[in-house]
Amino acid sequence: MLSKFAPVIVAFLMIGGMGAHAAAQTPTTGKSTSTQAADSNSSRAYPSEPAAGSAQKADRSGASAASGVNPADAQGQKAKSPGAAQAPTQDVAAGPAGQTSESAGQASAGSAQSSGRAEADGPTPSPTADAVPTHTAPQAAAAQTTQPPPAKRPSLEREFFKNLLKDQRAIWTSPLHLHVGDAVWLAPLAGVTTALILTDNRSAEDGGEFNNNGTHARVSQDVSKLGAGYADAGVAGAFYLVGLATGNARARETGLLAGEAMIDSAIIVGALKGITRRPRPSTTNSDGDFFKGGNSFPSGHAITAWTLATVVAEEYRKHKWVAITAYGLAALVSTARFTGHDHYLSDVLIGSAIGFGVGRYVYHAHHDPALDGSSADKKTITASKFFPSISPRCAPAAHAYGLSLHWGL
Repeated sequence: MLSKFAPVIVAFLMIGGMGAHAAAQTPTTGKSTSTQAADSNSSRAYPSEPAAGSAQKADRSGASAASGVNPADAQGQKAKSPGAAQAPTQDVAAGPAGQTSESAGQASAGSAQSSGRAEADGPTPSPTADAVPTHTAPQAAAAQTTQPPPAKRPSLEREFFKNLLKDQRAIWTSPLHLHVGDAVWLAPLAGVTTALILTDNRSAEDGGEFNNNGTHARVSQDVSKLGAGYADAGVAGAFYLVGLATGNARARETGLLAGEAMIDSAIIVGALKGITRRPRPSTTNSDGDFFKGGNSFPSGHAITAWTLATVVAEEYRKHKWVAITAYGLAALVSTARFTGHDHYLSDVLIGSAIGFGVGRYVYHAHHDPALDGSSADKKTITASKFFPSISPRCAPAAHAYGLSLHWGL
């Protein structure tokens, strides 16, 4: 029994880890940190300006009080010329009364000197004028939120092999990224797979009887070809070449990411087949056990088909018919691998799940978010070397109408 489920447990850990990786790579929406900080700064800066003016006014009033100047006296001293501000001469009387008069004279002299310095420095600016900011709040917020242009993203062609290495490291270490929340979908998948493994021999006999019909066998083999590596590689190459020729950035990225994901899937399926060594159901006396020589687990056609379908569906998620078509064809390939008596049902299920996980991970890890704009899907052929740009020509006076073709050579 352990020989049946040990390889499946490893596959489940990989599937769950890739799901967690893809979820972590999904971008979140919301206001950027720099914009939030700028908005917070702009909301704090300008309401405090009038308070600053009031503080300056209070400081000046405090300074006048500290120097012993009465505001009414200061206004009276302003009316006089600076030269007339002199200390009054009084006789010094003996006793406490005389000391009081002397102190009063010194205070008056100090007040006159303070008033003279104030007039020499010029008029005191109005607190209201100090409270007016030099820039309006929207202008300051715009200045604070101005960011340098983002660095240009390296092309997928240049990063292709580097991304492959990153993918393999992430895929084989994916079990370390499992979370408790992954049990929501991992547990049902484990239950279904367990039931299929326990009934693989019986279901394989039914598939063999279905395949005994010549027409059924031929249809199964024909449909299976849609999941062959050369067929799916041709689809990915077509996406890339069409996108390159027409300037369609999304189609170009679809081809590159699909090719990258299928290489990742091929490495995974090759390793798992070599480790599990499960015989195919068509093998004589096959009992569905692992480690007995074979290459049935998991289904390579299912992995490849679901990998390609997932990348295409993710790229064109705004068009539901694309996802329905892609996943529908992948499901047909998986079914044909069973009805053609080439794989057990558990082989097909695990292969499909791994293919979906790899395709989803590669898309979320390397997709360019700039393509999500409305102009990403438009074909820009003005600079193409293979397709000309077409512009109408009209000369009603000469009754001449036509088209002009321009090649971007």
